[in-house]
Amino acid sequence: MNVSMYRNMIWLVVESTDLDGIVDHLKEEADITSISDMESEDDLRLIWKTSHLVVADLGGLTYVGGWGLPFRQYGLRDTMEMLEECLSNLAGFAARLSQKFGKTYGFGDHQGGIYNFWFITEDGQITRKYAVYHDDIREYEQCHISAGEPTEAEVQAANRCLIHGLSTQGWYPDEANVREIATSWVLDPQQFSQRLVRAKLIEWSLKKPGAGV
Repeated sequence: MNVSMYRNMIWLVVESTDLDGIVDHLKEEADITSISDMESEDDLRLIWKTSHLVVADLGGLTYVGGWGLPFRQYGLRDTMEMLEECLSNLAGFAARLSQKFGKTYGFGDHQGGIYNFWFITEDGQITRKYAVYHDDIREYEQCHISAGEPTEAEVQAANRCLIHGLSTQGWYPDEANVREIATSWVLDPQQFSQRLVRAKLIEWSLKKPGAGV
């Protein structure tokens, strides 16, 4: 079973083994329609519906991912404003997870290469957040989001891609750079399948952003 979701590439990793507790927490974030054990590859196709997500025990870490995350909702198109609003929703959701369950990391890489992001939340706070939106129209200074101190993983990645405040040359981060940072921070996403212990498929109806705070 591959919980990396066919290059959806928007996911969280929580430093927690409490999969059931995290599932219970999700009931505070949204109205749960169904919770089922994932038993086959076919189950993963359901996560392309915006009301589904996967919560998986990765043997010491918990994965939360899928288009059911509080990102890309309300019919918003790909714009810088969409990225700002939806990343705020997603990082806020992760911060609430970190307050209850432990340090939570978030990552995203758009298949078409329009945006990339990564962040860390601890004890209910966003300690590091970086995102870039690149449509070849706006100047770079106007299309990035950065908060908190860059980590050593980002400093190293900036040798291979353009990260505001760390490098001045190169191209925007891509899937490989996001994976590099994810691997340095917590876990290589290509190891999800090998580490998988069990997983739940959840169908839910998202509440308004900020619910549960």
